[in-house]
Amino acid sequence: MKLLIGITAAVLMATSAVQAQEEIKTIYVRSNSATYWHTAKPFKDVHVGDNKLLTVTPGATDRDLIIVAHRPKDSLIDSSELLLTDDHGNVIDKMNVEVTPFEGPSRTVTIIGQTDQYGNDRTTVSQCGAVRCVTISGPQSGNGLGNADAVSATNFRDGSSIVTKSWRFKP
Repeated sequence: MKLLIGITAAVLMATSAVQAQEEIKTIYVRSNSATYWHTAKPFKDVHVGDNKLLTVTPGATDRDLIIVAHRPKDSLIDSSELLLTDDHGNVIDKMNVEVTPFEGPSRTVTIIGQTDQYGNDRTTVSQCGAVRCVTISGPQSGNGLGNADAVSATNFRDGSSIVTKSWRFKP
């Protein structure tokens, strides 16, 4: 009987841990921006995983947060977790804050190209949001202007787009 109670308790604890993991929210913020967030439960303390990426201060009530996102270092997108604790130090909420230029979920798109006449690999990797993509690696064709070091394409909902190319040195 004691063994059955022990096994039942272990299963309930494992189920609770899985449910807690499923409840982690993700919010998306732009770098160099301030975001207001209202929590579901009152909290006493906020613990920030990466203080260089996020500065978090309490708002007017015990359910309000002001999240200031800083520019990610050495990457386009970065994230940090926030833990909200109660008066007794128990974790009451956990959230993931993703700092991204896309203001929402993004995906990586790889365009596999063939080798050009000079033996250069033409594969391009871009990070894309809902309405625009940013090229993060790969050579870009300058259409007779030399190879650009970076190309950024913004696609708008009306079907129009803007392509920006930049070079470290004149082509």
